Amino acid sequence: MEKGNVFFGLECLQCNLYQLMEAKKKKQQLFSESTVKAWLFQVFRGLDYVHQQGYFHRDLKPENLLVSQADQMYKICSVLGNPTMDSWADELRQAMAINYQFP
Repeated sequence: MEKGNVFFGLECLQCNLYQLMEAKKKKQQLFSESTVKAWLFQVFRGLDYVHQQGYFHRDLKPENLLVSQADQMYKICSVLGNPTMDSWADELRQAMAINYQFP
């Protein structure tokens, strides 16, 4: 910690599930049934743990599921703060298309 600054060191994962789905879609490829089952198992186990701790995830979607280079899901995440067109253009356009209001 430097004078009044806090630094976080976090692992960097390749992409989120939405980006991976779009890449597969462009190549006209599908995920195998075993891959989808493995991801769902991981998500449900993660959500179970979060719920056991007394928390819930109010915005679970492919963009909040981080994926490694080996197409293995690793983290459930959430966007913090208010998105801007510079930082979150595609997702913000999707939200506006369905008239979603961010909290």
